[in-house]
Amino acid sequence: MKYHVLLRKVATLQRSKRLIPKGARLLVAFSGGVDSVALALALLELKEFLGIGRLALAHINHGIRGEEAFRDEAFCVEFAKRKGLEIFV
Repeated sequence: MKYHVLLRKVATLQRSKRLIPKGARLLVAFSGGVDSVALALALLELKEFLGIGRLALAHINHGIRGEEAFRDEAFCVEFAKRKGLEIFV
């Protein structure tokens, strides 16, 4: 799915269902995988349109995948920093 198609789908869903109340504070589960990155970017891009008051990320490092889990965590923290988002690990 192309990125602009995802943005359109999120905007349409919000218009029809009003899932996100105006001024909402959202904490988005963020693994650092393709799906959670796409969701975070879409919400960030549409933050004003959706009326999101605050957007933050949450990443859980279960530590069960060894060094790979710590690389995922580092990616998530760096992503949040680059995008100006608060992240809870």
